[in-house]
This record gives sequence, structure tokens and C-alpha cells, in this order.
Amino acid sequence: QGDLLAMIGPALTPRGDTFLVRTYGDVLANDEKKVLARAYLEAVVQRTAEPIKAAEGATGDAAWNPTDEFGRKFQVISMRWLNEEEL
Repeated sequence: QGDLLAMIGPALTPRGDTFLVRTYGDVLANDEKKVLARAYLEAVVQRTAEPIKAAEGATGDAAWNPTDEFGRKFQVISMRWLNEEEL
């Protein structure tokens, strides 16, 4: 396994993933029992191959090794408000 990975390792790159995220929020009255308003949001988010923070001064392949615990960047591709019929 080590020999195989040593040969193909330089050609490997992280891939991007795309996620559909839906969320909602309520506005409650002061007594917190009555919902005054509700909103629904849908977002398409892409995880890119680019690290959040590259190693300082690193170049080439070493620049792709993240130096923090969060890993790779996320980019919001699109957002739209939904109504209840679209859920």
C-alpha cells in the first residue's frame, strides 16, 4: 500500500462537496407562546479544496495542508427564501 500511495500521492487532490442546507426561524411574542412570524431559508453550500489557512510560508503541496482544526473553506453558492408549500 505504501509503495502504491507513494507513486500516486502527488496526483491526489482533495475534492469539493456540495450541500443543500435548509433552516427556519421563529419570532415569538413577548410571552413566548405565540409565533408572530416564521421564515424558511435554503442555501447551497460548497466545501472547496482550498484550506482555511495554509501553512505560513509554505509553497507547493505543503500549502494544501491545513494548519488549523477547521480544515477547508466553505462557499455559499446560492440562497433563497422558501414558503411552507415548498418544504
